[in-house]
Amino acid sequence: MTLEQLRIFVGVAEREHVTKAAEVLNVTQSAASGAVAALEARYGVPLFHRVGRGIQLTEAGRGFLEEARAVLGRAAHAETMLADYAGLARGSLRIFNIALFALFTGLYGARWAMFGHEARRIFGHNTVSMFIGTIPMGLATIINGCLAFGIVRFGDGIVGVAQVLWWIDVAMSLACGVLIPYLMFTRHEHSLDGMTAVWLLPVVAAEVAGASGGLLAPHLTDPHAQIVTLATSYVLWAYSVPVAFGILAILILRMALHKLPHESMAASSWLALGPIGTGALGMLVLGADAPAILAAHGLVGVGTVAQGIGVVAGLCLWGFGLWWLALATLITIRYWRAGVPFNLGWWG
Repeated sequence: MTLEQLRIFVGVAEREHVTKAAEVLNVTQSAASGAVAALEARYGVPLFHRVGRGIQLTEAGRGFLEEARAVLGRAAHAETMLADYAGLARGSLRIFNIALFALFTGLYGARWAMFGHEARRIFGHNTVSMFIGTIPMGLATIINGCLAFGIVRFGDGIVGVAQVLWWIDVAMSLACGVLIPYLMFTRHEHSLDGMTAVWLLPVVAAEVAGASGGLLAPHLTDPHAQIVTLATSYVLWAYSVPVAFGILAILILRMALHKLPHESMAASSWLALGPIGTGALGMLVLGADAPAILAAHGLVGVGTVAQGIGVVAGLCLWGFGLWWLALATLITIRYWRAGVPFNLGWWG
């Protein structure tokens, strides 16, 4: 019995059709039929009933399906563990990232505790308030690090920590995505000629959390938690990306009517690549998760469609990102030739 035979058996069982499974698994129909026949012949146990042109699992087949999924899951986990060991040295940088996040979270919390009346003024500032969105985005990097490197260092228990942090990140992202725009509409003073890509920061946090949810879902052991995380991640993507693209459309109009922003905001042209790139990543990651997670809930066809949409949407967004990359490069060259002095905006 090989992992490839198990993979083909699971594919055939989930689709109850040899030809469709062979197409999805990228093997020939004869290879798929041969793998199933080899398992049945080796152990002398029929795994499928042949009903007309279709097939149905026998009682033995249904029991074997659960075990086969578990074996394939453990194999995937083992492969991930070896890959994580290869990048263990990079995990040290993740720990440093956590330490920095904790340090500045403590300092910012102390500011609110000691000088709350001053700290609240950030929400009335036209530009600085936008940077509130970077807090959940920073937390997302810690969640991703827990999954990429923490499992090797601390075991599967770190997945539970990442799950709790992710739901905190989701709540913060949803709040930033609607409250900061609400303040823009009710308290801030904005004008089209003063608009920059910094407007993207509060709304992009949700799609970053969505992409992190796509990384988290396969590590969860509870099928219900998996599908809830997957569905929430898709909602986060839709909560953010269309709004971000609306802002990008306004930004293009602003540059066409009022030309480039002040040199102090020279680097902000690169910020637009954030929602475009993360939007593509989210579609690819969630699309990759969808087949296995949705199949466990009887939604095999939906999972396959979601995977295809993820690839096509990711490619389209990549093309849009390529256009913006070229534009940002030309804009930066123009600023550079004009002699732009260094400023903190260059973090962008």
